[in-house]
Amino acid sequence: MSAQIHTDGFDPAAWCWEDWLQVAAGRMGVFRVSAAPRLPDDVACLTLSRLPTQGPGELLHKGGWLSSPRRSEALASLRRLGWAPEEVADAVGHGRVLPGCVEEAAESLAAIEAALCARKLESGLPRHRRWVAIDIGRQGGRGWAE
Repeated sequence: MSAQIHTDGFDPAAWCWEDWLQVAAGRMGVFRVSAAPRLPDDVACLTLSRLPTQGPGELLHKGGWLSSPRRSEALASLRRLGWAPEEVADAVGHGRVLPGCVEEAAESLAAIEAALCARKLESGLPRHRRWVAIDIGRQGGRGWAE
């Protein structure tokens, strides 16, 4: 998992393409997490299912929230090769070596997702999609809370 970086001067290039692929596939999200009182908020790329164990956070970006012609074309390229973004993300997450053309398409999708997220963060954060999964103590685990 990537190290946390400060939101001032957010640099998507600080994260590896594999992390951005996980974001694009909806496996990870970009969160604002507070490290401690009176310290600046950080942005972290966290696995969505691990957020409750990491503490509360505000979900800033998740793959598929923003669309663009470039993102659509990158998704279509993967599909023409017989892969869904989730399948590629799972394969990369398990350390499998991808065929060259599939890896190139996955890297392209990851770069596009990083650019979309950076543009969103630079333009200011809308006040929607602030719901994150946290454990609210119900039997069976997680519930949704703001």
